Amino acid sequence: MKGDMRAIDYATCCINDVIAYSLKRHSRLLVDRLRSHARVHAEFADAYEIREVTRSELGLAERLHGFANAVELGDHMIPDDFDVRREAFGSAASLQDLHPIMQGAIAEREDARNAGPGRSDRDLGSPSDGLARALSASNRAFLRRS
Repeated sequence: MKGDMRAIDYATCCINDVIAYSLKRHSRLLVDRLRSHARVHAEFADAYEIREVTRSELGLAERLHGFANAVELGDHMIPDDFDVRREAFGSAASLQDLHPIMQGAIAEREDARNAGPGRSDRDLGSPSDGLARALSASNRAFLRRS
C-alpha cells in the first residue's frame, strides 16, 4: 500500500474509520458517489408529494453536495450530520467492497457506542461480531496477497 495507508480492522472500526479510509484512498470516487446520491435524492424529492419530505430530501441532497465540495477542496472533516454520514458510509463501504453483513456489524457497533451507559446488553457484543472478525481476517489476508 502507498504511504501510511494501513488496512482497517473491520472487526473493531467505526463508521468514520471506513469513511476516512475512502477519503484517503480514493476521495475522487467517493466524491462521485456522494454527488450521485445527492442527485437521486434531489430527483425523487418531488415523488413523495409531501412538502415536508420534499424539503427534507432536497436538504439532504444539498448537504451531500456540500460534503463533496469540501472534499474536493481538501477538507476531509467528516460531518456530524447523521444522514450525510450514513450516505458517505454506504458509499465508502461499497468502494471498499465491504460485505453487507460487515456493514451491518459496523453500524450495530456504532449504535451500541452511541447508546451510552445504561444499555443493558452493551458488553454482550453483537451476534455478528464473530463474522466481522472472520471477514476482517480474510480482508487482511487478501491485502497481503495484493
